[in-house]
Amino acid sequence: MSAVTREELLLRLFGSDAYMNAFADYYIRGLEVAINAFSVFEDLLQNNASCAIPNMQVEQWRERVIPNFKGMQQNAREAKDNLLRGKTSTMRSAAGNLRGISKDMDGIGWDWWHEIDSSYWKQYVEYSNIAEQMGSNIYYTLSNYWHSGEVIKESITGPVSESELRAQLKPGETYPI
Repeated sequence: MSAVTREELLLRLFGSDAYMNAFADYYIRGLEVAINAFSVFEDLLQNNASCAIPNMQVEQWRERVIPNFKGMQQNAREAKDNLLRGKTSTMRSAAGNLRGISKDMDGIGWDWWHEIDSSYWKQYVEYSNIAEQMGSNIYYTLSNYWHSGEVIKESITGPVSESELRAQLKPGETYPI
């Protein structure tokens, strides 16, 4: 597949409703895992007052992080709803919010995750990593931020199979385009 063809099909994929909905689903699931995990931790904390996690960290998660995560989930749900009406700006916003989450989390402790079953963390990381990669691809595509040839670099976009790209061919279009 030529670089020009690959680039065109990648842009179609990253701007497709199916790709954006999949991103939002991973994003929502990752946030839900974190919210549920913190709830499990709080239950544990209620039953074990001698927990070594600093109270300030628990308060930051309870008062700041969890409400933010719930708001981000709502934004992603709205993005899916708006996408049905052809509006992509909310999806671009949701993808941008995810891109900024690591900056928002500076100084927020993550130690409490070690107090609960590690499957929560593994699931959170899995969903979040997928959503982060997809969100970045969507954000750059909808914002027209890709530099020439950049979108075809797998090290930037993540792996995309040729069959996924061929699925982006328009009706009546043949390969190669």
